[in-house]
Amino acid sequence: MRTNEKTRLTLKDVANQLGVSTATISNAFSRPDQLSKKAY
Repeated sequence: MRTNEKTRLTLKDVANQLGVSTATISNAFSRPDQLSKKAY
């Protein structure tokens, strides 16, 4: 993951940190109503 304070995180950075796909992160932001309860 990036360490520079002024660098923006990407979906890929978040996905890598959480061990999920970028599609999962994208869906979490764009369609949170379709996530399973265990995703929370």
